[in-house]
Amino acid sequence: MHYHGSDVGQPALGRQSENSNYSRDILGVCHGGTQASAFHVQLLQSQFFHGSDIDENLERESNESVVSNSISPTLGLEPLLCGTEREARSFYDCAQSVVLDDDANNSGSSMVTFTLDSASDIHVIQLNEAVKYFSEKSESNLKVLGVSGQSTRADLQGHLIIVVEDNEGKMFQIDLGLTHGMAQIPVNLLSVSLLLRSGCIVHLEEGNCYLQLQKDGPQVDIRCRNGMFEIDALPECPGDGIKVDPSCQPSCSVDGVSLAAFGNLTTWHRRLAHLSRDRLVQIHKNDAVDGFKLKGHNPINASCDTCSQAKIMRSAVPHERKFSDPATYIGHTVSSDVKKVPFSTFRGAQYAVTYVDHYSLLGMVFFVRSKAEIYLTLERYLRAMKALGVTVQNIQTDRGSEYFSQEGDLIEDRDRNLHKFGEVCLAQNPQVRHIIQPVEMKEKVAENSFRYLFRAVNAMLWEARLSPAFWEDACAYAQYLWNRTPNSHTGDDTTPWTLLTGQRARWDKFKVFGCDVWQHIPNNPYYKIPGLPRGRRMIFVGIDSDFGGWKIFDPSTSILF
Repeated sequence: MHYHGSDVGQPALGRQSENSNYSRDILGVCHGGTQASAFHVQLLQSQFFHGSDIDENLERESNESVVSNSISPTLGLEPLLCGTEREARSFYDCAQSVVLDDDANNSGSSMVTFTLDSASDIHVIQLNEAVKYFSEKSESNLKVLGVSGQSTRADLQGHLIIVVEDNEGKMFQIDLGLTHGMAQIPVNLLSVSLLLRSGCIVHLEEGNCYLQLQKDGPQVDIRCRNGMFEIDALPECPGDGIKVDPSCQPSCSVDGVSLAAFGNLTTWHRRLAHLSRDRLVQIHKNDAVDGFKLKGHNPINASCDTCSQAKIMRSAVPHERKFSDPATYIGHTVSSDVKKVPFSTFRGAQYAVTYVDHYSLLGMVFFVRSKAEIYLTLERYLRAMKALGVTVQNIQTDRGSEYFSQEGDLIEDRDRNLHKFGEVCLAQNPQVRHIIQPVEMKEKVAENSFRYLFRAVNAMLWEARLSPAFWEDACAYAQYLWNRTPNSHTGDDTTPWTLLTGQRARWDKFKVFGCDVWQHIPNNPYYKIPGLPRGRRMIFVGIDSDFGGWKIFDPSTSILF
């Protein structure tokens, strides 16, 4: 039960002390106020305080306080000062139940019988019960049409919560929501349709009638008497000694309506933060939770616009081509990519730019200090390929800003020539077609080339125990070795260099990167002086691709030869 201290007709069972509070409130109307009429005061005297101790006080002051400008209403007696005479009399008929005799007040809680009505869509109970158990009371606008054909207006409406007892003696609350009270109704009627909306299950069977608060929940016996189905409820609220089991409350029932008792799969999908429909069907099949009821047709593959937009994810980049590479000769398509290394070389380079032919996987790598110089590497690559007799037709890159012009001003514009790469492609004769990969698609051929090159760089620098500043030389040497080694595109019997030039690759000049090299000192003026060395110790750092000679580094002077 909900109890509100300011409600008129608060239950007086076991609360004898509260009678004096209501008596004081009603007496206050006679002692002060500006709107009380003589009829109101007389109605108090005749119906409420007749024969009581207070009657003498009212009788003594009635002549001077019948119409007094000092009378002021109280919150509990607000209905006294408004409405018609019939409404005022009806109100005091309700209030009469508050001042019961001492025996009735001390009788404690008693069961109240409620009759189930399958033909009604409202709850209507007797007025004296409504006064006791309603919270949020107000005037009712309900009109009930009787068998005589005349309509009778309900006296009171409010919020009703009843407490029932199951077969095991546990107490449970049922929120009935809006309920009406009438003085002329002989029994307390509970609407079966509203009980079903609150999530309850009404089972009527010969010898087995019960009210179930929820699916697989506790059962309350329904008694059949004289053809009427009845249940008993306790008039006291849980705070007055009735222990209510909190774990078995009807879930999501507010004001007599179960907001989550039923729903199709789409509704439950939305309620559960768009949990997958397959998962919901599995939960329902396993009966893992209470209160999960499906109704209607529930297709699993139904679309959801919210999921389509809020949970969309980029499709995975395919690991294999659906179709073969269109390149059928060297120069048909060349992929390019840029990699920044967080360590400058001895020459100040920080970026590596690679160009890889799709047909043979022949690669060339260039090193620059900034992205503004990347377009220059394209000019160098095209000249080198043309010198080898190859005309490049297509250059394929990702959507990096170093390869194509973007709209808007960027902070990094000072370090980039965003349009130069495309201009170089258009300036060639014949023009080189620039192919740009879709958004978030990486240039796989060039990425794979970088993966091989820098794994080799890491291995060579670590074995030689050399500074990271040598990564440029190690990368160039790794590319030199790759071009002269058979791969998956060329087969095991040839190399990219052979496909490009027709010459067989020579491995006789290959050395371990970072090994010692002893150089004879040329034009040594101290050659004939005894005891002085005629050579010096150097470090092998690769092979020059233009001249074919070894590249060596002098650690004493930090000069590269």
